[in-house]
Amino acid sequence: MRSPTIFSLIALLAWGTLWAPVSGGAAGHGGCGSESRTSPLRPYYATREFDSVRQLQEQGDILPLRAILARARENRPGRVLDTRLERERDRYVYAIELVDDGGQVWELKLDASTAELLEDHQED
Repeated sequence: MRSPTIFSLIALLAWGTLWAPVSGGAAGHGGCGSESRTSPLRPYYATREFDSVRQLQEQGDILPLRAILARARENRPGRVLDTRLERERDRYVYAIELVDDGGQVWELKLDASTAELLEDHQED
């Protein structure tokens, strides 16, 4: 029975990760506001996912999304449409869907701990 754990990374998480100030020390709150409050933009389930992803980053199990997106754009420039953090067998994988300047949609999969490109294919 294959049941991978999938974390949907919502736009708020992506924005918070992309625009968070870079510091030399451990990751803080990343400029995303209080994690203990919920709002219409961050319902309870999103807060739990955010906390799970942040914990994986703090433990060194995965890289921050901004590092993954930078590597993805090195391989395939474009505008990000969707991001997902998936558990595949023994590792976490970021699945990045983006659209290039020609309007073609691509899906890239990168190892979440090393940013190694695992897959790069055009969507149908």
